[in-house]
Amino acid sequence: MEIASTVTVLLRALGVAEEEIPPGTEEQLAVYHGALAEMAARGQHVLVVLDNAADASQVQRLLPGDSVHRAMVTSRRALVSLGARLVDLDVLDETRAVSLLATALRDARHSDPRARDEDALVPHQATFAPSVW
Repeated sequence: MEIASTVTVLLRALGVAEEEIPPGTEEQLAVYHGALAEMAARGQHVLVVLDNAADASQVQRLLPGDSVHRAMVTSRRALVSLGARLVDLDVLDETRAVSLLATALRDARHSDPRARDEDALVPHQATFAPSVW
């Protein structure tokens, strides 16, 4: 997916109204990072999940620019230039996938009640939406 398409999807998921999404990619990125900054100022934390990145350049500008929000990037390649921690995984079954997500949530926000209730992390339907805690 191209960055222009991805940032538009992220903006919608963050609740930005369609009429507030500018046409240009650079402007969209500015609105995206502005929305993340506003959420951080309100004490809201976002986990941005960027799945199946072909390379670091595909996701670099979508990463949150502060220490409040987190990003999880999946890729079939090691994205060394991102400076991220590499966790080499095989395909996970649902139980292990939920456990991994719960561990990451506990590490980032141990006070989040979802970190103690793994059932709350199990998707009931496949949708794209940001996790705001």
